Amino acid sequence: MMGRLAESFARAVGAVLQQFPYAGAYRYTVVSCNWGQQTLNLRPLESDQPALEGVRMRVPGIRLDIAPGTEVLVRYESLDATRPFVADFGTSPSSVLRADLLGGTTPIALQGHQIQITPDGFAAGAPVASLTTGTVTTSAIIVGTITGGSATIKGAS
Repeated sequence: MMGRLAESFARAVGAVLQQFPYAGAYRYTVVSCNWGQQTLNLRPLESDQPALEGVRMRVPGIRLDIAPGTEVLVRYESLDATRPFVADFGTSPSSVLRADLLGGTTPIALQGHQIQITPDGFAAGAPVASLTTGTVTTSAIIVGTITGGSATIKGAS
């Protein structure tokens, strides 16, 4: 008897859920990112979902360039099929190719990204070539990779 009751309940719940196909979160892969529009073209990871173009990213105050192949989750605003948005992004630092925080007013760099530092100049601490006294000022470009940092975003001081 409980078997028939459970089956009836499952059918009823299934019928209700079919009326709301846009209530869940769906897994997609990024095909391309439009930096200027802040939208993504996406390919579904589940065969019953359509490919999507021009899907908005919802990250207040941050503009992102997301790498092709990154997995994202898509949801639908007000369960409306015409209003998809990216609700979650991959967690790998290589998923984000570039980022702009607060309209570019606060510079940021991400762990794993390469950085370039161009100092105004520095003084050599030891004599250079045939010089026996004094200092030589030169400029250089220093290239490195960010290997750590704070999980908290801080504004410029």
